Amino acid sequence: MKKRLLCAGLAAAMAVSLTACGGSAAGTKAEGSSASAEAKSEGGSEAAKVFKIGGIGPVTGGAAVYGMAVQHGTELAVNEINAAGGINGYPIEFQFQDDEH
Repeated sequence: MKKRLLCAGLAAAMAVSLTACGGSAAGTKAEGSSASAEAKSEGGSEAAKVFKIGGIGPVTGGAAVYGMAVQHGTELAVNEINAAGGINGYPIEFQFQDDEH
């Protein structure tokens, strides 16, 4: 009985925390319009036509083998997607940073 009550409480807390992260439609619209204004102010520069993806993981230290596997796997996927024409014609730029385990 205690486990069920605890599970229900945790599920309720997770649901509340997830709904608290949502923004209002007006806030999202304002953010989107400022992003499009930035893209327009850049004059259609090449930077606005690239999907940027980042990652962080251990590349040095005791768990470096895991971070390197993630980094290399992601780089392979990015290279394959870019070779196939990118995402809707836009290439992907990937950067991976070391968290030093």
